[in-house]
Amino acid sequence: MKKRNFAVRLGIVAMALTLVTTSLSSGTLAKYTETFKATGTLSVANWNVAARAKGSALMTSEGVSLGDLASTATGTVNHVASGMIAPGMKGQFTIELSMAGDDANQLGITEVDVDYVVYASVTSLGNLPKNLTFKAKADGDGSASPVTFEDTSDKELTSGTLSKETTANGKTGWQKPITIEWEWPYEDGSYSSGGKTPDQWDVTAGEGAATGSKTTSFVFKVEFTQVNPASA
Repeated sequence: MKKRNFAVRLGIVAMALTLVTTSLSSGTLAKYTETFKATGTLSVANWNVAARAKGSALMTSEGVSLGDLASTATGTVNHVASGMIAPGMKGQFTIELSMAGDDANQLGITEVDVDYVVYASVTSLGNLPKNLTFKAKADGDGSASPVTFEDTSDKELTSGTLSKETTANGKTGWQKPITIEWEWPYEDGSYSSGGKTPDQWDVTAGEGAATGSKTTSFVFKVEFTQVNPASA
C-alpha cells in the first residue's frame, strides 16, 4: 500500500514539475517587440525630345519632307533651270532640336541631359554628284567637316549634348538649331575619285540626269540618347 501511495505521489510531483516547466517555457515567448516603418516615393524623369524642320516635327517612322534641295539654295541663282541644282550652287536649311517635344509644352521638359547625333544618308548613288558636300553648323559651334557620300550608310554630320538646365531663344526647353549646309562646287580641285577629276564626275552626273532619273533622295536623322548618369 505504501508503495502504491509512493507511486501516486511521485506521479503528482512529476505532473507538477511538467506544469511548472510548461509555464516557464511559455513565459519565454513573451518578449519585447516593435515594428518601425519608413515610406518613400519615386518620380520618373521626363523624356520629351523632338526635332523639327521647316516647322514640322521629324517623325520616328517617316521623315518630314524638306522639299527639293534646290528650294533651299542661298544667294542669287542664275543660268540654271528652276528646281534643279548644278555645279556652283549651295544652300542650307535648319533642323531644330527640342527638349520639350510638344509646341504647347503640355508634356513638360526633358529632365535628363541628352546626347544627340545628326546623320545624313542617300537612298541611292546613281544620280548623286560625287563632290556634293553636306556639313553641319550648330549655333555657337564651328562648322563640322564636310561630308560626301561614297555609299548609302549614315554619315554623321554633327553631335553634341543638350542640357536639362539650359534655355534658349527665350523658350524653356529649346536648344541649338542645327544648320545643314550643302554645296556643289563649280570648281573643286581637291576632290578626286575613281580616276576621274571633279569636272569629269560633274559631267557624269549631268549625263545621267539627261538619260535617266534626275532625282536622288536624302534622309536626315536625329538620334537622341540619355546621358548615362554614372558617367563623368
